[in-house]
Amino acid sequence: MLPKDKLLCCCPHCSKRMTAPVLSAGKNAKCKQCGKTFLIEPVNSQLASTESVHVPNTQTAIARRFDLNHFLGEFGTYPLAKLIESYGAIEGRLFESLLDDAVSILKNVDFHPVGELFRHGQDGRLFQVAKDYVTQERSLVIAIREIDTSEDTIVTTRDVNHIGLIRSIRVVAPKQMMLVANEIAEGLAGHLDAAYTALQACFLGHAEEFHSTSLRFMNQIFAAHLSKSGFDALANDFWFVVFEKDAGYYSFDADTLENALQHYRKNQDAVISPFEFTIWMATHQLPFGESLSAAALNEGKTLQQSFATAKFIESAQRFWRANKRLIGNDYAVSPVAQSGNYSVTMAYAAEYRTTFEPVIEMATPALERAFQDNIKNCSLWVKTVKGFRSRVSNLAVSDLITDLIAKYAAEMTKGM
Repeated sequence: MLPKDKLLCCCPHCSKRMTAPVLSAGKNAKCKQCGKTFLIEPVNSQLASTESVHVPNTQTAIARRFDLNHFLGEFGTYPLAKLIESYGAIEGRLFESLLDDAVSILKNVDFHPVGELFRHGQDGRLFQVAKDYVTQERSLVIAIREIDTSEDTIVTTRDVNHIGLIRSIRVVAPKQMMLVANEIAEGLAGHLDAAYTALQACFLGHAEEFHSTSLRFMNQIFAAHLSKSGFDALANDFWFVVFEKDAGYYSFDADTLENALQHYRKNQDAVISPFEFTIWMATHQLPFGESLSAAALNEGKTLQQSFATAKFIESAQRFWRANKRLIGNDYAVSPVAQSGNYSVTMAYAAEYRTTFEPVIEMATPALERAFQDNIKNCSLWVKTVKGFRSRVSNLAVSDLITDLIAKYAAEMTKGM
């Protein structure tokens, strides 16, 4: 948890999360990452105001129908365990609200529901509105078609390259409705961007619950050694793994969770959202007996292999997929420290092995001291992570959304 005299704030230019003195709220500060000046506001204040996130002017109709502030504020107050557990429900509610928002925009431009169709107020023409979700593109599709005509259509797409499940909005409509299609695409994309920005701020705002003193010190120590060796650019490309006997977990604190989220955002998966991948990585128990870490600890040296040959491909599909997406096709594991029932290894992309090995060797004495000095914290940390793991459903979030989409897909011939 943050000290009472500190607040969590976020640079609106580069999304860098940082702490600041409580008394500095309302003052300007210079971001250490991008160098731009911004107004210091607590993250919780950002959740309470749509002015802190991108909400296009085209959402006038949405603002009248749907209280976005209320929705964002609701899950913005969730503790971390509930936020993780509720992620599927949050995405489901967003999906349903997007469909309602599309209707609101249509009504705002003189389209009126008539049974299962929409009638345009000026000329009385009838239109059918259908909806779909393209799983392999993570795209929500709104299709508007005039009844009994075969008029050429246009496709308007807006990307939402964020942490959530829906990655793009696609509107298919008659050419004459290009402005309406743009209005819907812009409005829905803005809604998603606002919601996902708030979700990320809430998640990172509570991320201190993953905090481990010894592991944070170890991250800082190795990052400093990388910097001293001239490899600052790789400071976010290593991951500590902690084992208590046969139970292992990746070590995540606020900074490494943010690194993982941003990595998954830059390397989007066809089906799984960056947020879900991060949850999997942060809460999944490693299959120690089948892991490369076990072999590296037993042999006392760095080992590497391809994820394609990992022993836990079948027994831990989710974890294998999240690992591969985060680290790459080939990975290396180096033993770092051991004490009693606890041991630590470091995982990273195999392409960095020749760079990391000499740095690990130099940093090992300091890493071992940091681990030994704070070993008592590890037991509590492992217990905390196990608690988070128990709150994560065995059903993937994408499956939950797919089930919800199927409910609407069964009514594809109906108006929204």
